[in-house]
Amino acid sequence: MNHERYLAYLELVKQLLHSPMDAEEKILIAAKDLVDWGLVETIAQLLRDESPPRYSPDQLEALNDRLKHHPLLATVPSEAVIHLKTKQEADRLLQQGIECYQNSQFKAALQTWQQALGLYQEIGDFQGEANVLSNLGVALQSLGQYQAAIERYQQSLVVQRESGDWRMGATGSRPTGQRWGTVQHHDQGEYRLAMKLAVDHFEKHLHLAQSIGDRLGEAKSLTNLGRAYHALGQNREAIDCYQRSLLIRTSIQDHQGVNDTRFLLAQVYEATNAYELAIAHYQDYCRQYNAPRPNLDFHDALVGLANAYACCQNDEQAQRTYEQLLQISSELEFDQHRAIAWSGLGNCALRRGNYQAALSAYQEALILKQQLGDRFGEAVALNNLSKVHNTLGHYDLAQTYQQRSLALKRDLAQENPAAHREPG
Repeated sequence: MNHERYLAYLELVKQLLHSPMDAEEKILIAAKDLVDWGLVETIAQLLRDESPPRYSPDQLEALNDRLKHHPLLATVPSEAVIHLKTKQEADRLLQQGIECYQNSQFKAALQTWQQALGLYQEIGDFQGEANVLSNLGVALQSLGQYQAAIERYQQSLVVQRESGDWRMGATGSRPTGQRWGTVQHHDQGEYRLAMKLAVDHFEKHLHLAQSIGDRLGEAKSLTNLGRAYHALGQNREAIDCYQRSLLIRTSIQDHQGVNDTRFLLAQVYEATNAYELAIAHYQDYCRQYNAPRPNLDFHDALVGLANAYACCQNDEQAQRTYEQLLQISSELEFDQHRAIAWSGLGNCALRRGNYQAALSAYQEALILKQQLGDRFGEAVALNNLSKVHNTLGHYDLAQTYQQRSLALKRDLAQENPAAHREPG
């Protein structure tokens, strides 16, 4: 489903819900080109994904029931039916995997989510793909397959960061709960044990620093504690540690430490969908950055800042930040960040309906991904190109790019048997 049509569906839903019941039939006839299973799917997505909901769930469900029996839906294009059924099956498998995981059936969860992943990739559902990749990382970590888990987390991050419509509906300025379709890390595995040991270690350092009045040591211990809590997914504790460290570093005029802590706070706020807070801290970090040569943290801060702007639907600021990232990364030959910048610029152009600019940007990202040997990133770039060509009506080209993307992802899955085999 392309972005313009999705927005048209949302506008039609809004019109139907805000109009008297006796006007519904006239509205549907006037917008008959939009009365298809894509509209039904959009309403189902609103019911499933939005928190807080923008419309009454009861009203949406009633509208959905009426639409499913409407004469305009009597003849449904076979492709739309296949797409809808595939997504419904993927969603079912995703939820089934979550239930298996919650019952500590990690192998069953892994197998179920692998099936869901293939379906989401087949229909180009970026949000489903990102969520299930993250879940696969959790399951693999619980099974002790740490390298494979890291790869899945990284792939999920690429989809979240570089796919044009992954967070199309994001409005967020407030911290939210977990997204639908993702699970918490299980209290199992060597990695979590190591992080918990790190927490114990840094707490002892903290108490020692406090007992002897070592303010800088206290601040450093709090920062390290925050890192460990963030790694464990305990973001409230991480934020508390970082804020306490920030106060101490400010009071002792540790300017570099203050700025480094701002960066860490911004990352946690971004991870918890508190985008306005993330923006404020990323901006402060970038303003106060005074090293002669921008390092990787500075580049990552620009990526996070641009992403947060995009999630707040501030495409103008997102574009400016991606352009800044592109300029700096080009000067320093940081090709990975250049690729991210081009992907981000493509996303901004796509959301604004500037399809030729989107194609050009995604093509640049694709070239860089290929040069870097980043095959999963290459697959995402191919998928983005497919989406734009589909929007422009270039269906043969869109299919070609989509098939190349799927082939790459399947090749990667086959080359990484650790993600599929049962642990010894």
